[in-house]
Amino acid sequence: MGNRDNSRTSDEYLAKLDVKQLINAESASASRMDQTVYINILTIRSFPQLVATFDCYNRMANIEFEKTIKLRLNGSLEVAFLSIIKAAKNIQAYFAEQIFDSLRVFHKSSDDLIRILVTRAEASEIAKHNLETKANFLFFFR
Repeated sequence: MGNRDNSRTSDEYLAKLDVKQLINAESASASRMDQTVYINILTIRSFPQLVATFDCYNRMANIEFEKTIKLRLNGSLEVAFLSIIKAAKNIQAYFAEQIFDSLRVFHKSSDDLIRILVTRAEASEIAKHNLETKANFLFFFR
């Protein structure tokens, strides 16, 4: 089990401290950043705290947090960070997208679909979100 805080509240002061750490980690070098600061914050903070941090970052750095990740990183770490960001912002939308992507290429990734469906108890919430955002998703479940 990881060390992520499961609190449902956020602390604006902590968000500002985290943003200052993130900005300092970016300015360590023009071409690279201190990834350990990012890893620590993205893996330990609760999802509501991360959302507060992302909002604070957008205001203080005058750039969206996701855009910074895309500009500064590449490869597996970029994909992992962007996945954490998406999940923190809306867990149902994140898993709905994962299921939708698996269904698009069902013959190649049926194992991924089964893993996602079995591990997520929020299936009804995911289906509800898909009803609102991806009407063609429901076609697969008729």
